[in-house]
Amino acid sequence: MILALVLWLFDALWYRLFFQGLLPSSLDPRQTEHDLILRSLASGYVLIFGCVMAITIAQRKRAEREREELISQLREALRNVRTLRGLLPICANCKRIRDDQGYWRSVEAYVREHSEAEFTHGLCPDCLAKLYPEYAETGQSPQEAPGQGPEQRGAGDAQAAS
Repeated sequence: MILALVLWLFDALWYRLFFQGLLPSSLDPRQTEHDLILRSLASGYVLIFGCVMAITIAQRKRAEREREELISQLREALRNVRTLRGLLPICANCKRIRDDQGYWRSVEAYVREHSEAEFTHGLCPDCLAKLYPEYAETGQSPQEAPGQGPEQRGAGDAQAAS
């Protein structure tokens, strides 16, 4: 936009010095109304072009700032992501994992320390049938049994053992 204003000012001064001279425009035979209209239109086009370019440049700079902000947010998110990679040495029998210090840890503890994952526990149908055959036959889980909370089950097991 500044360039358009400078060009318009230069054009006006150039015309004033070399074509108008010291004579008023009404006395200058070279000056016609048609020339004045054409020069005004040309100056207007230069001003409009400058304004359009200024708006376009401002939009591109704003888009570039937004893009840079998104890139920085993505980089921050990548720094916060923790993933498990590589080969994990796992015991074939107890399924414990050997960590970098050589200690054997449970799968839950290892994954909890090396990722954002949390565990919940349940029973698969095979283990339910093996551990709780009375519930496997009815299709009811031990948690759903009325009056069979952990305290009652533990007391019942202690009575059965004596």
